[in-house]
Amino acid sequence: MELVFKLYHQSIQREDLNVVAAKSRNYLEAKFELLSDDWVAPITALFNDYAVVLDENRKCLVPWEVLENPGKVTVSAFCGDLHTTTCAYVSVRPSGYMEGQTPGAPTPSVYLQLTGMVQTAVNTANDVKQRADSGAFNGKDGAPGANGLDAPQIDDTEASPDHPWSGAKVSQEVGELSSRMDSLSKEIDIILGKDAPTTFEEIRFAVEQGRASRYFSVGDQLKPNWTDGISVYENPFDIVQLEGNPELETGETIHGMVLQQHYANVNACPFDAREALYDADEELPAGTYHFTVAGNTWLSSENGKVIQFTLTQPIPAGGQLVYSNLNGYNKPIAGQKISTYSGPDSFDAIETVVLSEGSGGIDLGITDGRGDLNHHQRAFMGSGRWKTSMLRQYLNSDKPAGQWWTKQDRWDRASAFIHMVPGYMSGFDADFLSVIKPVKVQTSRDTVLSDGGTDITYDYFFPISLEQMNAAPQAAGVEGSALDYWKSIASEDTTGNLDTSGRFKLFGTYPDLVALLLNAKTSKVSCFLRSARRTMTYNPWVIYEDGGVTTYSAVSDFSCVPACVIC
Repeated sequence: MELVFKLYHQSIQREDLNVVAAKSRNYLEAKFELLSDDWVAPITALFNDYAVVLDENRKCLVPWEVLENPGKVTVSAFCGDLHTTTCAYVSVRPSGYMEGQTPGAPTPSVYLQLTGMVQTAVNTANDVKQRADSGAFNGKDGAPGANGLDAPQIDDTEASPDHPWSGAKVSQEVGELSSRMDSLSKEIDIILGKDAPTTFEEIRFAVEQGRASRYFSVGDQLKPNWTDGISVYENPFDIVQLEGNPELETGETIHGMVLQQHYANVNACPFDAREALYDADEELPAGTYHFTVAGNTWLSSENGKVIQFTLTQPIPAGGQLVYSNLNGYNKPIAGQKISTYSGPDSFDAIETVVLSEGSGGIDLGITDGRGDLNHHQRAFMGSGRWKTSMLRQYLNSDKPAGQWWTKQDRWDRASAFIHMVPGYMSGFDADFLSVIKPVKVQTSRDTVLSDGGTDITYDYFFPISLEQMNAAPQAAGVEGSALDYWKSIASEDTTGNLDTSGRFKLFGTYPDLVALLLNAKTSKVSCFLRSARRTMTYNPWVIYEDGGVTTYSAVSDFSCVPACVIC
C-alpha cells in the first residue's frame, strides 16, 4: 500500500485516501511527487523524528517505529542546505494484531542509508571503469560492443568533435567519479564515528561537521611539511583550540579548529620596515625645506626644534624622503642625514643631504603624523599596526620573492627582506593550504595616531594576540579569547608570577613561552605577537628569547609562531 504526497516549493500535501493500521512493518510505502523544480536529490522524508532517504523513484518505506501505536504521524521533507516543507499528517488506527516479544529491526538512520547509496555508486563506477579499461565499450559506428550494449564509436585516441567518445577518456572520467565516491563514503564514515580522519581534507571535514573533539585533543599536533626552497622541514602545528566559530569575509560563521606553529619561523621577518618621513604625492622640486620636530619620546629636548635641508634634485611623484641613519632615533637631528628615493621599494638613493637647525625655505609641517609628515617614531622604527604590516603580507602570500609586498599606507616602505624570500605560504603543500581559510582577525590600534580603535582583517596566517596567549590585554575582549592551549600552559606555570586571573603579566618572564627555531631546535628566538603597544606608534608586543612579555621596535628582525584555522 502506498501513501502519496505532493511537494510544491515548501508545501507538502497528502493525496491518497488509504486507511493506515498500526503494527505493520516493511509494508507501507510513501511516494513523493515533485511539482516544482527546486527539489533535488537526495531528498529526505521525515516521519515524526525518523529520517528516510528517498530512492530514485522518490519512494521509501514508512518506518515501522511510527506505526507501532495508534495516533498521528507528522510527515515532511527536506533537501539541500536547507530546503524544508510544511507538515502533512497521517492517522494511524488501532490494529487487531497481537505481536510477540521479538522486536523488529530498527529503520536504518539517514547516514547508514546514505552510506549504502554511496557504496552502490562506488561499485557501479568501478564496474564501468573496469569495462571501459577492458574495451567493453569499443563498438564501432554505434554497433554493439563486447558486452552487447549499443555504444557510439569509441577508441583510445584523444576525443574530437567527430569522435567525442574515447575509451581512455571514459576510463579517466569514471575513475575520477569512483575516487570522489570513495571520498564521500569516507566522509560518511567520519560522520558516523566509524573512521578517524587521516588526510588534511578528512580532518577539515570532521571539523566542518563539529566532530573534531571525537578524534583530537588540545595539544595534539598536525604535521605538514614546509620548505624554504632549499630544505624541507616537518613543521608541526599544535591544536590550540579544538572547536571555535571563526567568521569568514562573507559574514558566515562556521566550525573551525585553531592551529599554531610549534616552532618559530625559519625566516625572521621584520614586523614593519622603517617608514618614510615624507611621501611625494606629486613632484617635490629641488630647493630648501624645513620641518618641526615632534613626537620624539626618546630625546624629548628635540621636540619643537626646526630642522632644514636643501635638495639639489627633485623628488619624483611617488618618491620618498627617508632618514639615513636608523640608529639616529635618540640623537639630535641636526647633523644627521636624510636621503631621497624614487619609490617605497627603491633602495638606491637619488641623493643624501645633511640636516641642520634652521627655518629656511618651504615649511613641510610637523613630525606628528597628522599632516604631510610621518610621526617621528614611525619614521625611524616602523609601524606597530598589524593591518598594514610587512609581516602580515609575508605570512599571507605565496608569491615569489620581490612580488609579495605592496605599499599599505601613505608613508609605508619596504625593506630588503622582500627580495630575500618568497611568501611564507609558498612553502606549504597544496593539501594543507586547501583546508585553511582567511578568517576574521581583530587587532587594537595604538592611541597615538589611530584613536585606539579596532582593525578587522581576514587572514590565513596571523600571530596570536596577548589575549589569545592568555596574557593580560591592554584592551580586554577585543583581540579574541584566550586559547585553551595557552590557558593550559598558564595553569602549569611554576614562576608564581601570574596575575590574579591566572594570566601571564605584561613585562613578566615565563620559561614556558620561549620559542625555538624550526631549523635549529635548540636556538631560542624572540617572536612577534600581533598586538600593538597602544601608547606607542612603533611597538608590537614580543615574546623575548628568555620568555619575557615585552615590546620592541617593528623594524627588528624577529621571528613569529603564526596561527591558522582549519575550517
